[in-house]
Amino acid sequence: GGDGGGGGGGGGHKSKKQHRQARKEAAARSPCGVDVLRLWVATSDWTSDVALGDAVLERAREVYRRLRNACRFCLGNLSDFDPEADALPVERMRLADRHMLHLLAEHSSLVRESYSTRQLHRVVGSTLALATERLSAEYFDSTKDRLYCGDADGDSRRAVQTVLHAALDALLLSIGPITPFLAEEVHEHRGAQRPPPPVERVWEDLPASWTDFDLARRWALAERVREELAPLLHEARVGGRIGGAGEALVEVRCSPEGGELHVALESLGAELNDLLGVCGTRVVGASAAGGGGEDAAAAVAAWGGGEIVAEGGAEGGAEG
Repeated sequence: GGDGGGGGGGGGHKSKKQHRQARKEAAARSPCGVDVLRLWVATSDWTSDVALGDAVLERAREVYRRLRNACRFCLGNLSDFDPEADALPVERMRLADRHMLHLLAEHSSLVRESYSTRQLHRVVGSTLALATERLSAEYFDSTKDRLYCGDADGDSRRAVQTVLHAALDALLLSIGPITPFLAEEVHEHRGAQRPPPPVERVWEDLPASWTDFDLARRWALAERVREELAPLLHEARVGGRIGGAGEALVEVRCSPEGGELHVALESLGAELNDLLGVCGTRVVGASAAGGGGEDAAAAVAAWGGGEIVAEGGAEGGAEG
C-alpha cells in the first residue's frame, strides 16, 4: 500500500508538471484575435503568394502590441486633460511639440492617401513608424520630465498633453478600420470629453499651423548630429568618463561657420540638449574651434578634463 501511495504521489507530481507544460504550449499556440488577423491581412502583399505561419502571425502580434502600448502611454497621461479647456495653441508650445505636430500632419496626409488608393500596408507601416520611432522612442521619452515633474497645469505639461491628445487621435483614426476592437477599447478609456468613436468619424483637415517644413529641416539636421554623437558618447561611457549621456557636455563644430547647419542648431536653443539627450551643448563655427570637418559637423563629448573628437564623421581619439 505504501509503495503504491508513493508511486501515486510521484505520478501526480509528474502529471502536474506535464499539465503546466501543456498549458504553456497551448498559450503559445493560442488563436490570434481578430485584430491581429486583420493586421496580417493588411500587411500582406497580395501581388504574390501570401505567407501564413507562426512566425508571420507573431510579427502581426508584435505590431499590435506596439500600437497598443503607444495608445496606452497617451491614455495614461491624458486623464486630467480637457481638450476644450486645456489645449494650447501652437504659438505657446516648444519646438519639440511643434515638430511632433508637423509629423502628425505628414502622417495623416500619407494615411489618407493610402486609404484612398487601398494601400493598407502603407497605412500600417506609417502608423507603426509613428508609434514606435517618433512617439515611443523619441517624444515620449523626451517629455517624461515635463509630464511627471512639471506644474500640473503649467504650459509645459499642457503642451505635451495637447500633442498626446492629437497623437492618440491620429493613431485611432489610422488603425480604426484595420483594428476596430483595439480602437474601440482605447476610445472607451478616454476621458469624459472624448470625441465621437473612431468608427463615426472621418478625416478632417488639420490646422495649417501644424505644418512647418522649416522646423522639420532644422530638426533633421540636428538628428544627423545626434547620429554622429551617439558612438562618441558610447565610447565615453565605456571608458568610464561619463555615467550616461545625461552627464555629457557637448560641443558641436559646424563647417562652414554660419552655414545652414550652424544656423539650424543655434536656432534650436536649449532644446538642442533634449534632442541630443545630453546635459549641455555649445555650437561653434569650425574656425572658432581651430579647424573643422568637411561634413555636417564635428562633435566633442567632454567630461572630467578629457575629450573624444570626431570630425566629418571620422573616427576620433581621446585627448587628455
